[in-house]
Amino acid sequence: AAFEAALKEVPDSVDGRLGLGYSALRANDLETAEPQFSFVLSVDAANVSALVGLGHVRYRQGRFEDATAAMESALKLDSLNPEAQEILEKSRAGRKKK
Repeated sequence: AAFEAALKEVPDSVDGRLGLGYSALRANDLETAEPQFSFVLSVDAANVSALVGLGHVRYRQGRFEDATAAMESALKLDSLNPEAQEILEKSRAGRKKK
């Protein structure tokens, strides 16, 4: 609720969008999370937090190719990001199962 209130004041807030996206992701509300991360990436394509968040969404949606692409992009920017490495491995495993 705090992030939503903040976004009413400053709708283009990257921090607010990331906060709302991760809050929604924790609640498994992928429909709310996805556009928040996409918005951040539309203004900052190199935002690692948004790439990782979007990768999580894609992974949970079963979109393993898209999750892999997002995590590979994140790792190009931050090669030691443990969250991106973990979801990348899971996404690759999910692709093999299909």
